[in-house]
Amino acid sequence: MPIPRNKAITGENAFALRQEKKTWMQTFSEKHGSENLVRLNAQELIFRSLLDEASVAPFIAPKRLVIVEGIPKCSAEQMEELFRALHPQVILVFIDPKPDRRLGSVKILIEQASQKTFPLIRGAKLRAWVHTLFVEQGCSIDRGALDVFIQKIGEDQDMLVQECLKLVLFIKNNHVTLEDVEHIVV
Repeated sequence: MPIPRNKAITGENAFALRQEKKTWMQTFSEKHGSENLVRLNAQELIFRSLLDEASVAPFIAPKRLVIVEGIPKCSAEQMEELFRALHPQVILVFIDPKPDRRLGSVKILIEQASQKTFPLIRGAKLRAWVHTLFVEQGCSIDRGALDVFIQKIGEDQDMLVQECLKLVLFIKNNHVTLEDVEHIVV
């Protein structure tokens, strides 16, 4: 399946957004070189600069990736102009947790770009995700220990990852018990 040339990555799950951006950058750099990867901050961006970056051909590679963090302030007409000027070998990715869908430029972006959304995860999905964290570290965890672990840490995935890694360093037998969680997790 070909990679879409325009992509909008959204959602309130900051952890998942960072992971997705990291994956895009790492995969692209390995395949096409970091010299063909550009990161732009929409808040500091002049529209003309974005237009220039999107219309420039790749340097000694078949593709160029332009990642825009946020949605730049521009009119619907300017967003249309951006997509018309987009070089055929440029992949343009916008990353914004909560784009204002009332704006004309955002409406055009949504029409033109494939979308991927990362909502916050809670409940059973969060439990499964945390369980997978421990499994990836080569550990098992008791059901009660998992519940207390999440209760103590909360739903912040960054904190859950850090506390999982910390806990794994101190446990014995690659198995996390309720006692381990009570003793090690603050």
